[in-house]
Amino acid sequence: METKKEMTIEDLAKLMTAGFEKSAKQTDKKIESLAKQTDEKIESLAKQTDEKIESLAKQTDEKIGDLARIIANRFDEMDKKMDDGFKKVNADIGELQATTDRIERTLIQKVDKIEYNTLDYRVEKLEEKFA
Repeated sequence: METKKEMTIEDLAKLMTAGFEKSAKQTDKKIESLAKQTDEKIESLAKQTDEKIESLAKQTDEKIGDLARIIANRFDEMDKKMDDGFKKVNADIGELQATTDRIERTLIQKVDKIEYNTLDYRVEKLEEKFA
């Protein structure tokens, strides 16, 4: 036959303490497990974020390079157009200079002819007067 022992407050306190300690250990294990899973998840997300940032940085660098090439090409085109324009302006200036030189020579010839005619007329008058 089994004898029933009466439980004292002290026995109840020991029983409850043992239960609390067991519960605390289980809770600590669960917390450690969740903390480990959380750390792993955070590390995984951090790695994915780093990879995405690197990918975006590479794409940005490529686009900046493309833009730089486009701008450089446009400057080259503009430089060529300006060179062509300056060549045309220089040719036009050369033509203007040649035209100005021809006009100057013509004027000099006209002035020389007028001076010659004036001198010739004066000589004639002098010859008539003294002849």
